[in-house]
Amino acid sequence: NLSYDELCEQLVLMAYLLLAVGLLYHLYKLNPGQKYGRHALYQSAFLSYQFQDYDGAGRKFQELIDKFSRSGLAQDAGWHLAWIKYLKGNYEEALLDFRLIYETSSHKKRGTSRSIILERSLYWQAMSHWRMGDLATAVSLFRNLSNEREQSYYSMLSDFRLKKIEREKSLNLAKYPDEKIPIMIRREPARGSTRPEEFQLSETRGGKGSDGRLESQVQKRFL
Repeated sequence: NLSYDELCEQLVLMAYLLLAVGLLYHLYKLNPGQKYGRHALYQSAFLSYQFQDYDGAGRKFQELIDKFSRSGLAQDAGWHLAWIKYLKGNYEEALLDFRLIYETSSHKKRGTSRSIILERSLYWQAMSHWRMGDLATAVSLFRNLSNEREQSYYSMLSDFRLKKIEREKSLNLAKYPDEKIPIMIRREPARGSTRPEEFQLSETRGGKGSDGRLESQVQKRFL
């Protein structure tokens, strides 16, 4: 627990940083054609992101991409924009951005060895598919990364995810030997109700030849 003095210091620091967000953006507006103006816009967006002002950060990162697409900062802004969409639960939009980052990577164009940018974009493509319930595509992408000859951070993460998926599948089959696996389906609230969405258990049967995937009957998932 923070003492009163430490808390005051933290609040003062936050106030200065919040002030810096506005000042940096104002500096950019005064000098939009200068290199330090572009850097001021990026720093303003990044500080907004760190304060979890995702809407404000997203607008500034998008502004940087639109106006300075040839700048090296645009690539970093594109990544943060995709990541913000993922954090906000906009998995379909995030997936499109992660794919764009992968397809337009200079490493991919040159045909060089897989870079951290490519691996990172592939991994979060897989995670986006997983969040949307497309387990088959997610597993395929995780395996792509996991089978790399040279172990890297994202190849190890992918291997961990694959093992977790297999473990959960085994637990489900052990718990439900007849291959009936309970899933959560959305039940719409009564008209005029102010209560949050309710969820109820349903079942899906794998049947012979099934690979045990949970199908797209899951309308909302907590992962």
